[in-house]
Amino acid sequence: MKRNLLLILAIFGMTFIYWSCEKEPQTCNDSNASRVIDLTSISFYETTTGGPIYTPLDKFDSKKWDNVVLSVGTLTELIAKKVTTNDAVYAELPPKCKWSLDSIRITRSGKDITELFTLNGIEMSEAFRNPITEMCGLMLYPKSQAANDKLDLYKVETYDQMNGKLEVVSDYFKIIK
Repeated sequence: MKRNLLLILAIFGMTFIYWSCEKEPQTCNDSNASRVIDLTSISFYETTTGGPIYTPLDKFDSKKWDNVVLSVGTLTELIAKKVTTNDAVYAELPPKCKWSLDSIRITRSGKDITELFTLNGIEMSEAFRNPITEMCGLMLYPKSQAANDKLDLYKVETYDQMNGKLEVVSDYFKIIK
């Protein structure tokens, strides 16, 4: 009798867990997926030789072009809906990002300088030939032509189908030769 009762409770429990993940807009397999809803900041980092170690730089600072990375921070939200309050079912790794980025525009003093940067090491002209879908932030690496001998504000604009145009402006910074 106890065995039958435990079996029935287990079946009801499994059914409840299965039904608690709604199939709209995301299935349970991607219940930890998130999407980008806004750009939050532009941070400047100094790269070090011999490894991917980034040191934050202060505003009004200046660094050589080949030692600088512009990091664009994003604000994300979960895609999947959680109906149940049983949080133990959702104890998973941090969410992966879904962001269908169409293009990026970088300006300095109102002048378009997008082609003077690479996106995660890929030329801007090549970066958007195939859709970029799983990325939560942007790492922009300047080329030597991006060097400028004065403090400037950098503005990054992104375009995608869900959010349209998102933009963020940096603090003053100088990229030198």
